[in-house]
Amino acid sequence: MPYQGSIKVNGVELSELNLEQYRDAISWVGQNPLLVHGTIEENLNLSEKPFSKEQISSAIIDAHADEFVDRLGLDYAISDRSGGLSVGQAQRIALARAILQQGKFWILDEPTASLDAQSEKLINQSLDKVLEAQTTLMVTHQLNNLQKMDQILVLERGQITQQGHFDELKEQGTFQTMLKHQNTEGGDLDA
Repeated sequence: MPYQGSIKVNGVELSELNLEQYRDAISWVGQNPLLVHGTIEENLNLSEKPFSKEQISSAIIDAHADEFVDRLGLDYAISDRSGGLSVGQAQRIALARAILQQGKFWILDEPTASLDAQSEKLINQSLDKVLEAQTTLMVTHQLNNLQKMDQILVLERGQITQQGHFDELKEQGTFQTMLKHQNTEGGDLDA
C-alpha cells in the first residue's frame, strides 16, 4: 500500500522548502558526534555563516566545553573521528556546534548515550539552558532526561502506546515500568 500525505513545515510543503534554509533551521546532536579532520574551531564552524570569537566562546561555555577547550586551544588538531577527545568531550563539541547554529528545531538522538555520569550531568545542564524555548525532538532511553519535556511519546514496536507529561506517565503503563527498572537497577532500556 503506498503512503499518502504530506509533510509541512510552518505550512509549507517539505518538497518546496529551500534546502539550505531547512538545514539552518535544525540543530542536531546525536549519540555518535561527527568530528571532521581539522581544528576544534573548524569543527564548531561547519556552516556557511561565519561566527565571531565571542559567539564561539559563548557556545563553548554553554556546552560546558570551556575547561578542556581552554586547555587544548581552538587550534587543537582533530585528525580522526574522535581526535583524541573523550566521548563526552566530542559530545560537548557537537552541542556547542548546535548552539552556534541556533536552529529553531532541535533533534537530539540519545545525546547522553555512552557518557559517564559527570558528562551526562553537564550535557543535561547545557540542554536545560539552551532548549528552554526551543521545539525539541529527543530520542532517549534515559527516561529521567525527559522530565522537562512538554510531551512524551512512548513507542513500542513502532506504535505509540502512551502519550503525556513525565509526571503523568511515571504513574502508569510501560513508562512507569521502564522508569522503575532504570531507577532501581540503573538498567539500560532497549524497549
